[in-house]
Amino acid sequence: MNRLAILSFLLLASEAVAIPATKTFTARRANTRQRDTTPSSYPGGDSPECTNEFQYLNFDVNDDQQLTHVQSAHQAFCTGWSELLVLGSENIDDTDRTVFGRYFVDNGDVTSEVSQVYSALVDTSNGEATSIVKDMILDNNDFLGLCPESGSDDDDDDATEEGAYWGVDDSGDGLEKFHLCNSAFDFSTLPSDNECTELSDHPDVSMESLARLILHETLHFRSVGNPIFNSQIRDEDNDDGLRAYYPQRTHGLVDPNQDNGDGQSGETAVTNADSYAWHATNSYYKYACNNVEQPGPNGGNWNDPPAYTPNEPGDA
Repeated sequence: MNRLAILSFLLLASEAVAIPATKTFTARRANTRQRDTTPSSYPGGDSPECTNEFQYLNFDVNDDQQLTHVQSAHQAFCTGWSELLVLGSENIDDTDRTVFGRYFVDNGDVTSEVSQVYSALVDTSNGEATSIVKDMILDNNDFLGLCPESGSDDDDDDATEEGAYWGVDDSGDGLEKFHLCNSAFDFSTLPSDNECTELSDHPDVSMESLARLILHETLHFRSVGNPIFNSQIRDEDNDDGLRAYYPQRTHGLVDPNQDNGDGQSGETAVTNADSYAWHATNSYYKYACNNVEQPGPNGGNWNDPPAYTPNEPGDA
């Protein structure tokens, strides 16, 4: 399936389930059901659940904010998450290696592993999630207490950096889950909500979306990485010991002028969640923005992000 066909297919799919075009839609009360205390199918009531959609836990759809959040997460997953994965997968075989080489070491073994990761999550022939995704859980409770609204000020945790986290609730229900902090919903819901003409000349937070955050967290589930790497996909560190988040630091893992000067550090990118999430995002804008009024910079690939600053979190 070529790029235009993929984009057209996903657009038609989103229309078929009547998913709103932007994040700012009116929350519709689904029913009078109280907070779910066991994982359930999508409770938002505004559109059908998607194929193999992850489960939801502890959402009270009678609370306006929680209803808006669960509907936004559903919309981001059903449309944006799938678009990112399909177009990221498409980029793996692109004859122009610029975008792929920005986030991964470009050799045959790594290319195969990256392809396996994408295929673990999405059927690229139709944009539908695979069966392993339906066993994943989005918990509305900040079950590890890592979000700013729970009082966390840990600058080294995933939630502080990105507004979301994955974890196992060892002190509670024992389930493997992910959580979206309130700050995650401040970003655009879909990649398409970010106008091509308003983006920076290199990948950065101007490309951020709720869909990308959800992609990052779903990559952490053990069912994705374990069959490929015999370990889960993690948050790897740059040479300065800080986590490789966002384009500056994900690129830094493979850049021979940064962490990969020894030719070895770049191998960790293939088990770094944000390397996939930003590769998929960069790939999305390469294809989507090249089909509008004008392509992005550097032949639609965008420029490499600037080198990260040691001992400062990645945010661009």
